[in-house]
Order: sequence, then structure tokens, then C-alpha cells
Amino acid sequence: MITFVDLRQVGPEQSVAWVSDLAGRLRPSDLDEIAATHDLDPEVSLTTSVMLSDHAWVILKGTRPIAVFGCAATGCEGSGLVWMMGTPEMDERRAAMTIARATRPYLRQMHRTYPCLWNYIDARNDKSMNWLRWSGFRLLEAHPKHGREGRLFFTFARYDPHV
Repeated sequence: MITFVDLRQVGPEQSVAWVSDLAGRLRPSDLDEIAATHDLDPEVSLTTSVMLSDHAWVILKGTRPIAVFGCAATGCEGSGLVWMMGTPEMDERRAAMTIARATRPYLRQMHRTYPCLWNYIDARNDKSMNWLRWSGFRLLEAHPKHGREGRLFFTFARYDPHV
């Protein structure tokens, strides 16, 4: 069974345990994206993302975390930096379909704070791009030399001013 847990509703020990578990099992595409962007360890990268986010959820399959996602302020009013990282288990057909369907209400919740949700995505991260398209995001601009590795990334965004 797939469930979503608001990380603001659990204790810090549980959040740290889930993030640590996830960091050790991330999808190769997510590890590649982290490495291409900066030189932070995956656990530090996930922990930082969770700590900076005013919306953050872990996705559990049973009791085991398979993904974490959220949204952080960008410093520009009405604009939030949306992100998601996960394990290969989130790509299993049944889990992927459940997650794709279930994330839309969470996006609406983030849109209540930020009419514009956006970020950058590694062009090699096909599975995440599929989720972005399914969720109504658009690829906007190519950045051929993004991040510390100078790889092709795209800006993606979703705008909903009516929430």
C-alpha cells in the first residue's frame, strides 16, 4: 500500500531515519542528477531539501520510504522550487501509477502557497520527466551547461493562479 506522510507531522527522528534510508537507495537517475548539480552527498542533499521546504512529504510503500518530495521558497514572491527524489521501487508499475495519480492534490496544496512551481531537471532523467508531464508541468528552456558537470538541464514549471 502506498501512503503519503507529511514530514511536518512526524518527529525529527523519524524524518531523519526515512531520509537516511532513501539516500542509500536512490534511483541511479536521481543520483546522477544530484552529482551533476552540486558536490553534496545524497543524504545531505535530501536533508537540505527537506529542511528548506515548507511543504514536504515522504511516500511509503508499506512502512518503507520509496520517495520524498516537496517545495521550498525561492525568494521571489509566488514562486516555489518543487522537487522529488526516490528509489527504484517508485518506478514499479503499480507504485508509479499510484504516485502519479496521488500527487495532484499535493501539487494543488503547494500551489496555494506558490502559484508558480518550477525547478531544473537533468535531461537524462526520463522517468522524472514523464511524471512532470503527467502532472501538468512544461519544459520551458534548455540549459546546455548547467551545474557543476555542465550537463544539459531543462527548466520546468507549472502555473496555477486560481488556487
